[in-house]
Amino acid sequence: MKKVLLLIVSLLFSALLVAQDDAEAGWKKGGQGAFNFSQTALSNWSGGGESALSLNTFLSMFANYQKEKLSWDNDLDLAYGLLRQEKETRKTDDRIELSSKFGYRLAEHWSYSSVLGFKTQMMPGYDSVLVSSFAAPAYLQISTGAEYKAGDHFSLLLAPLSGKMTLVADTALSGNYGLDPGKSCGRSSAVLSGSLSVRSWWRTCPCRPSANCSPIISILLILLMSAGMC
Repeated sequence: MKKVLLLIVSLLFSALLVAQDDAEAGWKKGGQGAFNFSQTALSNWSGGGESALSLNTFLSMFANYQKEKLSWDNDLDLAYGLLRQEKETRKTDDRIELSSKFGYRLAEHWSYSSVLGFKTQMMPGYDSVLVSSFAAPAYLQISTGAEYKAGDHFSLLLAPLSGKMTLVADTALSGNYGLDPGKSCGRSSAVLSGSLSVRSWWRTCPCRPSANCSPIISILLILLMSAGMC
């Protein structure tokens, strides 16, 4: 299981490394990071409240390839946050998100697209006992369908074929994520799914606004865009 997870991460990271070596052959690459620190100290404060110390970090990188009708978009997001309050420390954020999308343009705004996404966390999580750790859980999702893309800031993927895999490297935690005890892998599939991504300001904000939407909403948005209303 660990070898499979390492292979997935390595393949998705490879796109970022290739872009660094071939920046003038159709590649665009970049990224941003953020480090936030705050402290609240209260002493004999009649209004109530508690002293707190928080730390949040964020790193986002992308490597996109475009040549004629072919496109290949790759993204890596890392985030981690801690909150120290009184004598307790807990995580407020912990994410590793990798995505890779291959597209072949069919018309001006329409493309055939296949998307591979991988999500997990970096550090163990506790709720009095261990409830999660690296790759426990991890989620691998694959979607194939038609994508409507308006420039670099808006895209809508309607995927007739979509599948999701839940991976749990530590089988002692399998029951926490809908798997049978001792199982390290679970699969699910969807006949129709939709994914909406709006990126007009993501490079200046740590919260990239992308979301999954229902198939009905996806179809309505496509009809509106085809009619020139959206």
